[in-house]
Amino acid sequence: MLRFLAAAAALVALSVGVTVWLTTQAVERRVGEELLHTARLLGGAGFPLSDPALRRVADYIDAEVIAVGADGRVLAQSDPRLALEAPRLVAAWPGGKEPRVLQAELSHGAVTLGAAPLPGRGGAVYVLYPADLIAGEARRTWLPLVGLGLLALLGALGLGVYSERRVQEERSAALTRLLAAVAHEVRNPLGAIRSLARSLGRRAQPRDQQPLDLIASEADRLALLADGLRSVGLPVRTLRRACDGPSTAREVVRLLEHQLAHRRVEVELDLQPGSIQADPAQVRQIVVNLLLNAADAQPEGGQVWLEARACPEAWELRVRDAGPGVEPAAQARLFAPFVSSKPKGLGVGLYLSRRLAEANGATLDLDPSAGPGACFVLRWPYAESDSPSELPARDPART
Repeated sequence: MLRFLAAAAALVALSVGVTVWLTTQAVERRVGEELLHTARLLGGAGFPLSDPALRRVADYIDAEVIAVGADGRVLAQSDPRLALEAPRLVAAWPGGKEPRVLQAELSHGAVTLGAAPLPGRGGAVYVLYPADLIAGEARRTWLPLVGLGLLALLGALGLGVYSERRVQEERSAALTRLLAAVAHEVRNPLGAIRSLARSLGRRAQPRDQQPLDLIASEADRLALLADGLRSVGLPVRTLRRACDGPSTAREVVRLLEHQLAHRRVEVELDLQPGSIQADPAQVRQIVVNLLLNAADAQPEGGQVWLEARACPEAWELRVRDAGPGVEPAAQARLFAPFVSSKPKGLGVGLYLSRRLAEANGATLDLDPSAGPGACFVLRWPYAESDSPSELPARDPART
């Protein structure tokens, strides 16, 4: 898109330059033809070369006219004051066979001077135009053309942006369908793996218990991920009820315990109590995404802080890591779908997390001032009742 804009701007600049040059040349030709016609008229045998006659000519062409003989004597003039300018006029154009249009300095200021030989009588006829005649006439001609060119450029830019947006939307829609299909196909095998691991764990020797627990917890995590992928392109439905925020967060930490330990990531908990109105499964999905995002930001291992505060109007959960943080240039599109700074990332975790949060009446934002590292802040409304309510939530991605 940037290359297209640069090429379009260069094309417009070139078009403007060529248009200005062509229109200036056309105006000069028109003035020259008008000048030659005036000279032929005044030099004609039947034309009464007198001051009244030149005044009529001046009124017709809207410019002062003076005829000067070959000896420098004024033959006729449209304004008596022009007689004083005759020496300067002759000095500016002493004579020649072809008409000329040039700039000249007279006693009252600069003028565009048209000069042409006076056929049949000798001498020359001088026409005094306004100083900006050429530029003004050219400007009145090329400005509309340039305006049309700019409108055409804006139209082309708008079409380009629209086309690019359509391509992105179609690509996103195709990827969404693919993710939903893949998630659907892996959901049932994951359930079987989880059930089998738990069944074997009940009969396993103590030394085999930990690997089987890891298999079951990873199956749970992948099932949550599959559910999330399936819902990327679908309206979000919530089954909201009062649930304990800290307990849900601790449950996710236990779910990811083996994986985080394997990646040498330690989680420090500081959770104040709070009962929130939310869909517990969707709360778990959001916290899973944020914790894994924090772990991904520290590929060599590190620290993650999970902190909750009971604020006056909402229960606030903060997930903070010790990674490199989010570049300012990337913050604007951080929650857009299929945008990821990780080589192997799909770019749906933060997008899905914000959708789920907003569907539950909560908010999810990046706090850029909480560095070093990245800090994501969830703000959940407090529970109003303990009765569950199934609601087709407003989908922020579809508004």
